[in-house]
Amino acid sequence: MAVGINDSTEKLLSQITNISLQKISYNDKLLNKKVNSNFKIGKSFWRKFICAKGCTACCLNFSLDYIPKEFELYIDDDLKDEFKKRKVNVNGKEKIVYSVLENFRDKDKCIFLIDRRTDDKTVPGCEFYPNPPLSCLSAPQILFTSRSNNDTGYLLKKIFGRYWNFEEEVKCEFKEENDYDYSQELHILERFKWWIDYFEIDTMIDEYIHVINNLKERNINKTIELENLDDVRKQLKLY
Repeated sequence: MAVGINDSTEKLLSQITNISLQKISYNDKLLNKKVNSNFKIGKSFWRKFICAKGCTACCLNFSLDYIPKEFELYIDDDLKDEFKKRKVNVNGKEKIVYSVLENFRDKDKCIFLIDRRTDDKTVPGCEFYPNPPLSCLSAPQILFTSRSNNDTGYLLKKIFGRYWNFEEEVKCEFKEENDYDYSQELHILERFKWWIDYFEIDTMIDEYIHVINNLKERNINKTIELENLDDVRKQLKLY
């Protein structure tokens, strides 16, 4: 199956535009024509995401990208030669990304799918687990999106938009669960923050992380509206 955007850095930056306080250009391409003025956490975010063991439906043909901080932290020396250093331009500034641009060399599955998963030796999984590229780790657990009719950016958790067109059955599960700590979601958001800081983009990521840290143990099951910047801490007292 072909994916909409093969360049994962462009895909991630396009997602970030939904919580950005500025316009973002990538390799001279403008990714957002407008900047949102309202920001929310949709009630779907508060569900627990479960990646079904053995499912590889989303291991598709797109670049596997790490920024330098991730590359040094997560990639073992014996795998570093698989990556190429490439230059990208974000908002007129040249940056380095480490990429595998051809991860489907066997024309079937990602070459980094191995016959075991770190937490279960009997099923296939990612060789980079538990720290795969952010584009792999975040979908479908974290989705930044917008509603153009009200200039609102949302943080959601939902199944892939074209899951019905995947060659392999998509087995993602989303469950309501009490006492869930959202540590995985916060970890992913922290990695988004690494990307945002590295590319020097002004966003609402700190506000999202702050709100979730303060609400994660309250069994929230509703849409949360983030007031811009300084009003966030005041708003928390209302919940």
